[in-house]
Amino acid sequence: MTITDIGRRSIGRRQDEDALHHKLIDATAGATALDVDAAVDLAQQGYTTGEIAEFFGVTPAQVEAALDAAIPGGAASVRVALRGRLRAWAARTADDGWQAAEGAFGIPHANITRLVRSPEQDMALAAGEGPEADRPGYLDSALYGTALEDERARTCVRCYAMGATLQELGDRFGVTRERIRQIITKHTPWSTKDISRTLRGLREAREQEHREAVRAWSLTSPGDTLESGARTLGMTEEQVRDLLGARRNNHLAPKVRPASVARRSDEQILEDLRAYHRETGKSTASGFSAWAKQHGVPGNQTAAIRFGTWNEALRAAGLTAERGRPRSALSDDDLWAAVIAAVAAPDGGTSNTKVDAWLQRHDGAPSLALVRQRLPYRWSEIAEITLAVLRGEPLDLGEEFNEAWRARVTAPRDWNTAAPEPSPAQHLRDAMAGLGDNLTMAAYRTWASARHRPTVQTLLRRSGLTWGALVREAGGIAGGAKPEWTDAHCREAVREFRAAQPGGGSEAYARWARECARPSLATVIKRLGSWREAAAESGVRG
Repeated sequence: MTITDIGRRSIGRRQDEDALHHKLIDATAGATALDVDAAVDLAQQGYTTGEIAEFFGVTPAQVEAALDAAIPGGAASVRVALRGRLRAWAARTADDGWQAAEGAFGIPHANITRLVRSPEQDMALAAGEGPEADRPGYLDSALYGTALEDERARTCVRCYAMGATLQELGDRFGVTRERIRQIITKHTPWSTKDISRTLRGLREAREQEHREAVRAWSLTSPGDTLESGARTLGMTEEQVRDLLGARRNNHLAPKVRPASVARRSDEQILEDLRAYHRETGKSTASGFSAWAKQHGVPGNQTAAIRFGTWNEALRAAGLTAERGRPRSALSDDDLWAAVIAAVAAPDGGTSNTKVDAWLQRHDGAPSLALVRQRLPYRWSEIAEITLAVLRGEPLDLGEEFNEAWRARVTAPRDWNTAAPEPSPAQHLRDAMAGLGDNLTMAAYRTWASARHRPTVQTLLRRSGLTWGALVREAGGIAGGAKPEWTDAHCREAVREFRAAQPGGGSEAYARWARECARPSLATVIKRLGSWREAAAESGVRG
């Protein structure tokens, strides 16, 4: 029976009520505008498309079309999602009936039982055999009861119990809101205050249940898209996005980078450095930035981020003796693993701030600065790659990003415990094992940089000692004691140097010897003659 039929059957009642019923006929004869948000809310409360259509005075087909446009999967996905969450709740609570579900889900009890009960259970309830916990809820008789003879009042109270305001009902029927309130209060067992209070409580409970459902989906489906979440939860994408809050970034679809702004490769950056050096003869960072701006290529900051530091970028371009290495003992796989763990964590996210906060809370995790320095991508690209890994999507980034890499970066790690750090003296003992007991600061710097060990300044700060005292504590020779270099030592040093720097001359050897704690150039010349004679005696060309 439609609202129009009810209005027509009411004609003939008291004269002062005839105008209301005729206005009711006129208002419902033409379909009112369908409020899509309100229709979605009613569907999420378990109302059928027919009931929603009658509420708005439109056809069920119009309601179906509106829900299909608003929610992936339409009304069917709403029913499936509600039924699934209700049954999961019942399994957790082990409740004998569905009465408590009304307060947990913010859905009228009658709609809940209609969603979850089987036909056999409906027949048992109709025969009076239903469990005590399945007694009707407060709104059930207002929504679906047939005890009221005044169908006009029953229509008003049902619409009000479905969420229409007194003003909306008054506008629809062409009377004042006070007249609607009088009809409900005088001709039904309910008061508008009680119904309004009940609806407010249900709405708050429904919003809370939606927040919990969205959060649970986000934690169990890291990286899934908002559309997937909306389909799974029976909500609109806008609802899911708003309820996720800051976690929405974990589920945004990856952006497709235009070809015009494609990332410059490492080799292209190195070639830029070489071209800058050829044209200017310089290797300063500020000079390169000015040159890069003129040539439309990335500046010194990009080179430093890609290769660790500016000096390491120069070494990689062949402009200095050797290519530097990162100082951290963490591998690149460890850095990716830390970012993935931070994004997937309940308190994580894809933003700089969220990831940085998570990394700082875990002693075994790297710093965000190290991640940005070592991983050769912009942060937006790091976030997109991380989400693709969490979604299980293939990565078209080169052979190194294969399944073996994916397994390494997703392997569990203990981020709460920092790796044990050797004492400062132990670092020096390790260095002296290869460099000898007379260990200089310069020699240690070169050795430490190539082996991810702490800097000289870090060791002195941690130990609270001078360099000489720290060397002595490690069992080395300090305080100006010099080794006795023999001719054999000098020849071996020249061979080592020419192996490391095939084109290096005497000046390059002088620098190398200071850094590596080898015989000085003056010692080599004194013991072996000239530099050319030293090179000849060492079996290499001068």
